[in-house]
Amino acid sequence: MALSQIFSTLQTEIHTVSRHHCTEKWHDNGFPVRDPFARIYYVLRGEGEVVHHDKKFKLIPGYLYLIPGFCPFRYKCNDLMDQYYIHMTIKAFGGVDAPSYFDWNFESKITEAEKIKETWRNLLECWKNQNPRNSMAADGLARQILSEFVPVKPGEFEEEKVRILNRFVPVMNYIENHLSEKITLQLLASLIHLQPNYFSNLFMDCFGIPPMKYLQQIRIQRAQAMLLKKDAKFAQIADETGFCDVFHFSKSFKKITGISPVNFQKTSMNR
Repeated sequence: MALSQIFSTLQTEIHTVSRHHCTEKWHDNGFPVRDPFARIYYVLRGEGEVVHHDKKFKLIPGYLYLIPGFCPFRYKCNDLMDQYYIHMTIKAFGGVDAPSYFDWNFESKITEAEKIKETWRNLLECWKNQNPRNSMAADGLARQILSEFVPVKPGEFEEEKVRILNRFVPVMNYIENHLSEKITLQLLASLIHLQPNYFSNLFMDCFGIPPMKYLQQIRIQRAQAMLLKKDAKFAQIADETGFCDVFHFSKSFKKITGISPVNFQKTSMNR
């Protein structure tokens, strides 16, 4: 039951797909990167490394690698590395980051190399030549790659996690559908008939983050998706994500991600 609910509510949105030839210039700038979308890497040649969740992952051919959204990470390439990558949002139950909440694997050994390479080639081709049919195909191919990180056996507490999430679905859905509006703690609490203080404490216990901070992260997540589009206008993004002006948007963006919206646009495509 738990697994069927997770996958029936799973939402994926691809932000970019590419193949990148990395050099020693592929590295963070001395501090962790924190993006609200997930990253998937598949190395064809060479090697690099990423560090997250207090673990170092050596990026080498034959493996897929997943970095969940909102996860601080470091990365570098000491020489040369040829890799495919996807930037995508992965949500379940209206807004929860599925890989983190349900303890998906962050590394997956690939046994059929040619098959996965063909999947990546097809995905990249669909992404480069977008139309309604190719967009649907790209989503299916990305999910096929993503499935490699899903544990074969459900986690010990998965049923309980799903039960908790079901209670907060109205809150997640409201945030998702009213992001451009003013949203208060009192309003969110009223959606599931709780007092604000109790709601805030319960939300924190369940998700490890206060509800208003979660709201801010979702606003930035939406903004980042919009920034990846070449014709993005900061004023429009600020308005559609619920910020009162561009200054407030830029300040909040840098506080959460560690970089300005301008620098995000310049550097995000090749990380």
